[in-house]
Amino acid sequence: ASPHVAGAVALLLSRREKQIAQNPILEQLTAAQIQIALMTATQNYSGGWNPGMGYGVLNTKMLVGAFDHEQENPREQNTENGLQDQSQTLKTDTGEPVMPLGY
Repeated sequence: ASPHVAGAVALLLSRREKQIAQNPILEQLTAAQIQIALMTATQNYSGGWNPGMGYGVLNTKMLVGAFDHEQENPREQNTENGLQDQSQTLKTDTGEPVMPLGY
């Protein structure tokens, strides 16, 4: 699955370059943003890792479009720690904000 995930991330980064070319106020994606986007765009039916599905099935279309909304509303910087606010961008199917894993 690693080559598929790497290819999907390459598509995401390529799309981001095009968005930045159209709207220079946008910034490059951080590793944390990409990780959160991957977790959001993955359907995990078992709730964890298993030998048959790993961590789940990646929805590449969802991943590549994860930051499309920023064309109109770029994220604001969090002045407290210098990280961008993730709570307004990625949400679960139930509408709850996605929190990054602590590993």
